[in-house]
Amino acid sequence: MEPRKNIAQELQEAGVNLPAGLNARPYAVPAGYFALFAEAVLREIRRREASDELQQVSPLLAGLQRSMPYSVPPGYFGEAVVPSLLDGLDRTMPFAVPAGYFEGLPQQLLSRANAVAEPVEEAPVQARVLRMRPRWMQVAAAAVVAGALAVGGWLYEGNSGSSGPEVVMQSGLRTVSDQALEDFIQNTAPNASASTATAQGEVKAMLKDVPLSEMDAFLEQVPLDDVSDMN
Repeated sequence: MEPRKNIAQELQEAGVNLPAGLNARPYAVPAGYFALFAEAVLREIRRREASDELQQVSPLLAGLQRSMPYSVPPGYFGEAVVPSLLDGLDRTMPFAVPAGYFEGLPQQLLSRANAVAEPVEEAPVQARVLRMRPRWMQVAAAAVVAGALAVGGWLYEGNSGSSGPEVVMQSGLRTVSDQALEDFIQNTAPNASASTATAQGEVKAMLKDVPLSEMDAFLEQVPLDDVSDMN
């Protein structure tokens, strides 16, 4: 006996009457349902596990909507591009170089580099030549000036006090030539004042053997008429 008939007999005995001629299956599944059933179940399990884990880690992220926050109208990207500032600019180069500039550029750079590397000959600077006078000329000039000073002092001591020492000294220096004074000034060292005492001693020694007649003759040649004018 078929299982369906047994079920129908049991239902009749139980007081349940089914419609006669019911042979079609009451439920059906889509084609291939059971072939993809295992994969669908696993995917649902993973989704629920990920949702539960996200809910535990960050409830805020779990509560966010899973939809794009921004959208564009349909066909937006298919429209013409919005004109920009660059579209109105001239597409020509703003700068230009002469024809063949880059062909001759390496040669120009090399020539300039060689010009810089070559040493420039400078004109020789002529050294300044200092004229050195003989030693005896310096000594002679110093002796002349010292003699004039000594004679002037002796004259001042021998005469009355009517004429001052400065006047007598100036009068004595008038007999000395300008060339001798210039040579003395140029050739006298800066520290010549330190040897003044020694020079005076030497002058006294030199005048020791000079006769008084020669000194008187020298003093007579000294012009004393301009003393009043100099005062």
